[in-house]
Amino acid sequence: MRLNDDLIRDEIALFADERLRNAAIAAVDEYLAQHEHFASRAQLQSTSSIIQSSGYGGIKELAERQKSKNTKKENKEFWSFVFELLTRAEGPHALRPIVTDQLEKLGVLKSLASLTDKVALSRAKHENRDAAERLLNEIIGIYFEHFATHYYFCVGRE
Repeated sequence: MRLNDDLIRDEIALFADERLRNAAIAAVDEYLAQHEHFASRAQLQSTSSIIQSSGYGGIKELAERQKSKNTKKENKEFWSFVFELLTRAEGPHALRPIVTDQLEKLGVLKSLASLTDKVALSRAKHENRDAAERLLNEIIGIYFEHFATHYYFCVGRE
């Protein structure tokens, strides 16, 4: 199956509305539970324009740049948390494994277990990585809308 099949498009829309929303809310809740002082709401203001112009790579680069800046401690901690969400290979709220899991459920990823030829294995890994990157670029804006909305709601109550 390909990412642009109508059935898969519908499944991805449902995934974005439900699973991504739940993951974003859980990630914000985890961040807030782990920190006594929170980053200002203004930290998220540039995310939508960065995502629109540069996608997943852009927001990952922004998070890396922001966590390295000599700014307030709570801002550094916030961007370090966001960077980990975007780049971690495992974990309950890490975005990449959530996307990979969805692609596996949809039958988009190629099985690597049966491949013994190094060239075929390398090609399949590359195709799987490309599929994950395409979906990450497609859903990153939706994920951060959910993330920011819940963050604004929770921090606004503090």
